[in-house]
Amino acid sequence: MNSRYSILVLALLLLVSCAKEEMDEQAMFEDFTKAKFTKKILPEATGFWVITSTVEPTNCITCSKINYIDGLGYNSDNGFVGKDRIGTILDAEISGEHLIVVSPNEITSYNQSLTKTTLKSATDGEYYKFIAKDTKGILWILSNKAIFNLEGELIKLPRDIYCSDFEVNQDKAFWLASNDTVFRIDQTRMAKYQLKDITGKDSTSGIFSLRIDKNNAVWINTSNKVFQLKQENWDKASVGSYQGENFKTIPFMDIDSKGNIWLAERNYQQYTNLHCFDGSSWKSYKLTPPLETWINDIEAAEDGYAWLATYTGLIKVPLIL
Repeated sequence: MNSRYSILVLALLLLVSCAKEEMDEQAMFEDFTKAKFTKKILPEATGFWVITSTVEPTNCITCSKINYIDGLGYNSDNGFVGKDRIGTILDAEISGEHLIVVSPNEITSYNQSLTKTTLKSATDGEYYKFIAKDTKGILWILSNKAIFNLEGELIKLPRDIYCSDFEVNQDKAFWLASNDTVFRIDQTRMAKYQLKDITGKDSTSGIFSLRIDKNNAVWINTSNKVFQLKQENWDKASVGSYQGENFKTIPFMDIDSKGNIWLAERNYQQYTNLHCFDGSSWKSYKLTPPLETWINDIEAAEDGYAWLATYTGLIKVPLIL
């Protein structure tokens, strides 16, 4: 009896210890993301990466610029590891078990233990902007001078193009969105789509974001409209209540790891609804309670919830029809 009792007590202690470790790891993860500007969520097979940021003044007394001091974390069943102050992260993509990070002056790789390896440094007069992954898993980097990959392929740009988004489609054509123009660039030509030609009129707001879905369709959104490129023509997409002219604003659009397109409805100072397009139809989800913060990224979970990267941390919300 004593032997059996001892074994039972030991088993219970092990269960309590494991549960405590899981709670401690979850608490570490929540503490890492709490009350921070959470920039991006990147899910992969065994866990997900999260990029956070704090904002601090520079040491430059005569200028008003600010540095974004970014943090990086990796959360999985094996635990959580995070580093708060690793520099500026402009963009990131997953490659195998590594995260490839673009900073203004270098491209680096992080493993799941957050060990850093420098892959490429910028030359004089060069700075990096964005990274995108093609359908073969090859990563492409946009700089002020060119579009290139780490295998040596390169397309020179005729000029430095300001852009807010950068994507590559299934045909290995590169898409850039600026405030008032969408650019399509490949090995032989560059096409331009002016916002006034897309919307049919002069717009007081610019292009917020550009995304390419799993069917190779290009999407953009302005402050109150969503457009899809179909055979060189832009069509306003049917997105439930978004067709009403009284809609306030659409500050966010993204595609999750399953290929679903997400839009966020901001009504005055609150996010009230999310809209999701699965490739065939739109669904609308109410946020309860509404969020009083800015959304930067979204990942839909399997359990009817969604992770939202916001200005005030990483928030898990139920998706209610």
